[in-house]
Amino acid sequence: MRASGLAVFMLGVCGVIPAQTIRFTPVEKTTVLAREADAPTTNEQRHARIKELFTQAGCRGPTLTEETVEGSGIPNIICRLRGKSDETIVVGAPYGQGASHGASDSWSGAALLPSIYQSLAKRPRHHTLVFIAFAGSGNSSAGEEFYAAHMTEKEAGQTEAVVNLMTLGLSPTKVWTHHSDKDLLHSLVVSAYLLNVLVSQVDMDDSITPQPASFAASQIPQITVHSMTQQDLTTSTTPAFRPKDYLDTYRLISGYIAYLDQTLKRRKIK
Repeated sequence: MRASGLAVFMLGVCGVIPAQTIRFTPVEKTTVLAREADAPTTNEQRHARIKELFTQAGCRGPTLTEETVEGSGIPNIICRLRGKSDETIVVGAPYGQGASHGASDSWSGAALLPSIYQSLAKRPRHHTLVFIAFAGSGNSSAGEEFYAAHMTEKEAGQTEAVVNLMTLGLSPTKVWTHHSDKDLLHSLVVSAYLLNVLVSQVDMDDSITPQPASFAASQIPQITVHSMTQQDLTTSTTPAFRPKDYLDTYRLISGYIAYLDQTLKRRKIK
C-alpha cells in the first residue's frame, strides 16, 4: 500500500464511522514538550529520567517496575495501568541512546509514554494498559524482544495489541503499514478522523530498522507509528523537531489508545 492507497482507505472509512466519543484528559502542552526536551546523553541518565517522568505522571509504587534485559546495560521500564479486565494493550518505545534513523533520536517516542499514561489514567479503562520504555535504541529491539520472549503463555494470550512508537515530532504522524495489523490501522485512521489529526503512510526499510519478531511469533497484532518522511529515510540530514507535529501525535496516540480500549474485541487465538 502506497501513501495514495492509505488516502483512499481513509476516504473509504470516513463515510462509515459510527458516532463515537474518544475520552482522555490531555496533559498541558508545555509539560509534554518539556518531557521530550533535552534528551539525556547516556543510557544510565535516560533510565533515571524515564522513571522520573513516569513518577511525575502518577505511575509509582508497585505499578512502576523494571525488567532486567540480558545483554543490555539498561532494563525495560514498565508502567501498568490496571483496567477492569486482564485483556492488555501494550504501548512501547525504545529509550536507549542512539539513532532510530540517521541522527534522529528514539527518545522522542519514549518520552511520550508518561504523558499518554497520564492522559488515560483519570478514567476507568476496560483494558489493562502497559506502557514500556524498552531497552535499546531505534535500531536495537533488545528490550522488546526480551519482553515478548519472556511473556507467559497466559500473558501472551491476554495481549490484544502492541502499539510501537519510534522517532516522533519530525513531521505529521506516519504509520508503517507494512508492519501494521489492518484492524489496528483501521482504528488509527478512525481515531485520526475523529480527532482531526493528519496521518499518512511511510514504510521503512527492514534492513535498516528491522521489526521485532517475537510479538508476531505469538500472533499478537502490532502497529508502528513514527514521523520519518521518505526524504528523511533516503538522506543523512537531521530534520528539525516540530513541536506542533509532536503534540498532534501525542493527542492522536492518546485518543487512539482510548478508542481501542472501547472498541477492541478479543482476538481469536489459533
